[in-house]
Amino acid sequence: MDIIKQFDNIGKDYINGQEKFFSNRADKAREFILKSLPELKDKKVLDIGCGHGKDINIYESLGAEVYGIDASEVMIEEAKKNVGHPERLFLGNFENTPFEEKYFDVIIGRHSMHFLDSFDNVYKEMARILKKKGIFILVVQHPIKDLFLQESKLYGDKEIIKVTLY
Repeated sequence: MDIIKQFDNIGKDYINGQEKFFSNRADKAREFILKSLPELKDKKVLDIGCGHGKDINIYESLGAEVYGIDASEVMIEEAKKNVGHPERLFLGNFENTPFEEKYFDVIIGRHSMHFLDSFDNVYKEMARILKKKGIFILVVQHPIKDLFLQESKLYGDKEIIKVTLY
């Protein structure tokens, strides 16, 4: 199965698991992002891997004009039910977005890029659509955690590993 499309199969279970998991504990990634954000009033923000839109709601409440992109059709459909501007959500990948050059003030990727095979094209695309002096906030799982789950234990080896989501 295409890893990026995996959420088409588990989307609603993932959302329920995430809500349950964070119902009684802090979401450290979200806390880090919120601490790292500039003033968002009247800023254009892109949430890459926007999932079901919970973070978009937070950024909208801070006064931002927020867009989201996700590779999962299920997640985009769920997000459209939850955000203030569903017309700003796009199904697609991060390597080739539909956005104009130098469009965003802030781009946020929360646990979305560590599923990709190659970061180079994504970084080029983010540089293309991010304004000069824009901010790119990226939160990923530490690669050492994946290394512990690999059979080969050789950093840089690629293999599919089983992870527990919430």
